Amino acid sequence: MLDVLKRRGEQNINQLAQLLGRDYKNVHTDIQTLHELGLVQKDKNGLVFVPWDEIETHFKLGLAA
Repeated sequence: MLDVLKRRGEQNINQLAQLLGRDYKNVHTDIQTLHELGLVQKDKNGLVFVPWDEIETHFKLGLAA
């Protein structure tokens, strides 16, 4: 989803669902989560887009019991 948004540019959720061949509701839920995480942004018209070129992640691993 992130790759498609980066390559295709701003999309509404319906367009994105069609591009991905996925259900609108599931794409909407995924976009909400990605927006909360700061991985996608919305423009003034509500179109979603990816504002970056790279992601750097850090994971904290727990100790096994």
